[in-house]
Amino acid sequence: MKESVSPLSHYGNFPVSLKIFPEKELKTKSSMNEFQVRPISSSPQRTLPSPQEKTVLKMDQRAFIRMTRGRLEPEATLDLHGYTLAQAHPLLLQFIQRNFRANRRLVLVITGKGIKHKPLADEREGYGVLRKQVPIWLSSPPCKVKILQVHQANVKHGGSGALYVYLSRNKTKV
Repeated sequence: MKESVSPLSHYGNFPVSLKIFPEKELKTKSSMNEFQVRPISSSPQRTLPSPQEKTVLKMDQRAFIRMTRGRLEPEATLDLHGYTLAQAHPLLLQFIQRNFRANRRLVLVITGKGIKHKPLADEREGYGVLRKQVPIWLSSPPCKVKILQVHQANVKHGGSGALYVYLSRNKTKV
């Protein structure tokens, strides 16, 4: 590495030419009256979420509030850290099926947030591929009929890197 590096001759003594700046930037403002000051609003404006973003509840509202606040404990957990898409998909399907048959209601799927600094082979996918793909898998037909609600987990259970999956009741008799 040392062969390709050469030291700078002058540390901080770089000549600056005034010709590179436009004339408008060189003019200084003589008084404060020329500045425009924006007033600070006293309260931030809140807008309602759009209908597409609104969560449609298919489960009991009281249970939903308890779940989102982290007061309901998941009965089972699936950690997908380190798995590829091809490995994670069948694991998720088996996990949902197994817990549905066992009459469990709340399960936790940990996807992780993804590694931002890791160079990827396909830049179009970005980071957090499992984080984006798992909700799509959960809303697809093999899982869709078994699931009432999918929601981001509370910080206590993993935050934005995990999902609560609230399963419907298994009405078939074994």
